[in-house]
Amino acid sequence: MTNPDVNLYSATRGGSELYNNTANQPSGLISNNRGDLAVAQALPSYAELVRLGRTFTMRTATASAFNAVAALPTTLGAAILFNNESAGGLSYVIHSIFCTTIVTAAAATQYSLLAQVLPSPLGTATAPTHSATTTILTNRSGNTSYTSKAKRAINVTTFFTDGWEVVGTQGGLAAANIGGGVFANIAGSIIIPPQGALGMNVVAGTVNTAGMIVGCTWSEVQLTLG
Repeated sequence: MTNPDVNLYSATRGGSELYNNTANQPSGLISNNRGDLAVAQALPSYAELVRLGRTFTMRTATASAFNAVAALPTTLGAAILFNNESAGGLSYVIHSIFCTTIVTAAAATQYSLLAQVLPSPLGTATAPTHSATTTILTNRSGNTSYTSKAKRAINVTTFFTDGWEVVGTQGGLAAANIGGGVFANIAGSIIIPPQGALGMNVVAGTVNTAGMIVGCTWSEVQLTLG
């Protein structure tokens, strides 16, 4: 029995990137002489998500810098991103979480960047009172408007003592330094569902008074969650 030919086609989204294509124009697939499908990534990772205009970064404002304390936090989230979408709404896919010092550290130290995702087996998330002054928000594609339902706040005490996860560390920082911090490439491994929250905090080797800011970058996308 001979195998019939099967032609596979992808459907383009439209725009002018490919052959001045229009929306839903078929484009053929190409394979090599072994039959391997030839696929090339046209843009860097996340470029397509950012192009869609719903990728954002938030961080604590400079005037709201907090103490990085030499102890594991209990219920305190130094900053929170809350997904205020209704059930079935957009989910927040986290790209990265970061922190940095903006004043001189008093002594040699190290930092652990912490995150907590709610809901979890420990409990559900509580919506904070939104604060657009203690947190700063920017759009990754240069869009000046923001119509999202996200709520942002600082110093929220609705998290759980044993729910903190270390997502990144940095050690060996000298005394009297500015700019010591941690960048954690989450790469989509954290997703905040509607009515869920991401809490962030930092543990320091020595107390850094009013010297730490923390934040995250995320994309808002429609997902079917398991």
